[in-house]
Amino acid sequence: MKKVNLSVPMMLSFLIDQIQLKCCRVFQSALGAQKRISYLWEKLRRWFEDWLLSSWEEFYAALINGVRPTKIIINTS
Repeated sequence: MKKVNLSVPMMLSFLIDQIQLKCCRVFQSALGAQKRISYLWEKLRRWFEDWLLSSWEEFYAALINGVRPTKIIINTS
């Protein structure tokens, strides 16, 4: 029963990933800058642990340009 419950969030995350790959130009540019989707997701995960995000556009722009986001506040909690 637990396996079924975990499959719904996994399918939802896959759906969101596919929508971004097809429709979001900023995400596509960020992916192109990282060369591999696994590198992109790893960087996303690491930055989510350390930063509070102000917007997705700023976050993807930082990934594309290879710099840290400028308006993001360091999470001290």
